[in-house]
Amino acid sequence: MGKKTNALKGILLQATFLSSSFAGGAALLPTATYAQATCTLGGNPAACNVSPGGLISITGDGTNGQNDAGSKADADAGPGSPVSLTNTGTLASGAVAASSAGGQGGWGAAADWTTSATSGGNGGNATIVNTAPITTPAAQSYAAISAVASGGNGGMGGGGNDTNGSQPGGTGGNAGSISITNNGALTTTSSGSGISAVAIGGAGGFGGYTNGISSGPSGSGGSGGNANVWSKGVITVSGNASPGIYVNTTGGAGSNGTGFARSNNAGGQAGNGGSSNGATVYNRGAITTSGDNSSGISITSMGGWGGSVGYVGASANQTGGSGGNGGTVELTQIGAITVSGTGSAGISVVTTGGVGGQGSYHSHDEGGNGGAGGNGGAITITTSAGVAIQTNGAHSAGIYANANGGVGGPAGFAYGYLSAGGTGGNAGTITINHVGAITTTQAYSSGI
Repeated sequence: MGKKTNALKGILLQATFLSSSFAGGAALLPTATYAQATCTLGGNPAACNVSPGGLISITGDGTNGQNDAGSKADADAGPGSPVSLTNTGTLASGAVAASSAGGQGGWGAAADWTTSATSGGNGGNATIVNTAPITTPAAQSYAAISAVASGGNGGMGGGGNDTNGSQPGGTGGNAGSISITNNGALTTTSSGSGISAVAIGGAGGFGGYTNGISSGPSGSGGSGGNANVWSKGVITVSGNASPGIYVNTTGGAGSNGTGFARSNNAGGQAGNGGSSNGATVYNRGAITTSGDNSSGISITSMGGWGGSVGYVGASANQTGGSGGNGGTVELTQIGAITVSGTGSAGISVVTTGGVGGQGSYHSHDEGGNGGAGGNGGAITITTSAGVAIQTNGAHSAGIYANANGGVGGPAGFAYGYLSAGGTGGNAGTITINHVGAITTTQAYSSGI
């Protein structure tokens, strides 16, 4: 297919991009090796960790809740502690990272209806400030700057017996907020984004299984965090699945409701999906990527999916969980974007509502209704006058934006009875302000 300039055609592609996460568990080197880096943990000065691969990091992850066979969980999941990292010196072979994820919720005992689950811990806030050039090591798949502030998953409730119902599942923890400020050129020599920000809500835990009178409800997902990225400097990225700037602030999934065997039991309710809190990205500098599935800028802010319900007893129908809402995304780009790989948009922004879960089903009673889909968020994309965007691979739009509402969940199955599918979510608004050239050179690659 020939070259197309400023082509304004229908959306042809929706791609999901994964960023490279930083590796943990590496042996530590003296902090003095990188004296230009300072860290805080919980608001107090702390030593930065430095791996042999040159990764400077700080971690404030919460502790996991303990599983228990007693009357309650021994310990709740701990929240992540706020963390910050500031780097002021050139890293010729290194990277910086900050992580504050909530702990995983504890599980109740599988055969003890008295034991309860605990919820996942909330993620703490993660802040990174960089004022110098960073080039990542050739042998390491690091993002040059990486921040994680995700919620922990909820635990599974204790199981029931012939006379007692099971316990509820724990809710997913909420993600923390991310703030990244960059004033240096970023270069990755292997796979890995220039900037990666991930703040995903924890998934809800399953309600306990039972053959008794009722199943405990399953947990809902936690909310996705808010991400703010401000960057000034050229970003050059190598490798597949490595956007120049990658942001993901998605709500956690609601857990599926628990099915059971007895025909007269009430089924466990499904959990609802968590909503996203959106993202704001301001980038002043050119971006170049060369790998497949490596957009110049990729932002995802989606609602979590609602859980589905399984088999339930007579006259005990349950509605599927509702999908969470997508968050609001605002992007400002000042500088050219050039991408070369397949499936690599110049700019890709997705903020859609979560899908509703399926209603319960039964062999002769009516089925449960499907859960409602979540609403899509609003998208605003603004580029400065004269900014040029060029893609050189197939399935690579210049600007791709998706703000769809989530699909309503299907109705539960039943013989001879009708139930309703869930309502779909509302789409969000999309505003694109671009006055520069958009050039795409391969097939299935719209301008916008």
